Amino acid sequence: MQKLKIFMDDVNRRLTELENFAEQMGSPEEMTSRIKTIEERLFTSKDKFTVPEACEYIGISESTMYKLTCTRQIPHFKRGKFIYFERKALDKWMSSHRVASVDETIEEYLEQFRHAG
Repeated sequence: MQKLKIFMDDVNRRLTELENFAEQMGSPEEMTSRIKTIEERLFTSKDKFTVPEACEYIGISESTMYKLTCTRQIPHFKRGKFIYFERKALDKWMSSHRVASVDETIEEYLEQFRHAG
């Protein structure tokens, strides 16, 4: 009986510690928000990315990324079997695939029409 009391006291002590820790950390939503902020800060400090990091950075799947690297449509580095990407090169690559807005397309068409006539 004494062992059970000691065990229950230990469980209660640990539960109290866990509750205190959870209270300090905040709600699950707050913890998720903190983790997201940390991840975003890591991206801003990195110059080079692995495949999963690059996929997350530009918002595509790994299978799409491997297709792009295999066909040499996206700038990358290979070191043995590992593939790396530079942040600046990814930014430049994404910017080079910009699609003009409807207003820009109309303006461009009107410019061409003015110069042709």
